Amino acid sequence: MKTPDNMNHMPIDNIKYFLNSKILMNYGVENILIYVNPNKIDFEKIDKLDSFQQDNTEISLERIIDDKKFNESKGEDGWIEIKVKLKDISTINKI
Repeated sequence: MKTPDNMNHMPIDNIKYFLNSKILMNYGVENILIYVNPNKIDFEKIDKLDSFQQDNTEISLERIIDDKKFNESKGEDGWIEIKVKLKDISTINKI
C-alpha cells in the first residue's frame, strides 16, 4: 500500500487516513457509521489505478448497525458489509 500523498491526492487516500477506525461518513443523503477494515480493501490493485478509475472503484466497508454490539464483540458482530464507490464518499469524520 502506498502512503497517502498530499500533493497528488487520490480518491483511495481519503480512506487510508482512517484505517482501523470508526468514521462517520456522509454517503448520499445520510450519515452512516463505518469501520474501515484494511483487510477488506485491495490497496495494491487500487493504487495502480488513475484518479478516474479509482473514483469508479467499489470498496467493501463495514457499516455499523449496532455500535454497542460492535464494541462488545470487538468488531465481530453488529455490522453489515456494504460496497461503496470511492466517488460517493464525500465527507468523513473520525469518531
